[in-house]
Amino acid sequence: MNKTLDKELKAYKRSIQRQLPLLNRRCHTDMKVIFAQINTFAEENPEATMADIQRQFGSSKSAAHSILSAEEISACKKHNVQMLIMGAVAAILLAVLVFFGMVIYEIYNDKNMTTTYGEPEVITPLGPAEPNEGREQ
Repeated sequence: MNKTLDKELKAYKRSIQRQLPLLNRRCHTDMKVIFAQINTFAEENPEATMADIQRQFGSSKSAAHSILSAEEISACKKHNVQMLIMGAVAAILLAVLVFFGMVIYEIYNDKNMTTTYGEPEVITPLGPAEPNEGREQ
């Protein structure tokens, strides 16, 4: 297999993968099988061109539809969009919760700071007590 065909095969495989939504395990294994068949065909026929490979396996769209039907692809894409929306909503809710948590923490700290430092406390030094302290002479 020459380098130009190898580059074309990689582009062909990427094109197949782009036609498919996020894959489940079954689709992933089916895709690996098709890619292995493409590689085997290219190795068995060293003079094969990309046109020969596309004649054998079809366009990237038809190869993708051999893995999943059109209905399955549209259902998976719809599910992916729903998951994306749910993830965005969850991220926004998390950001709002963190923000309000920080606000509540700041309010709590401000209340503690004012009550603790509102009136200065008088501290008297501790020294040796005078022996006559508290007695009248």
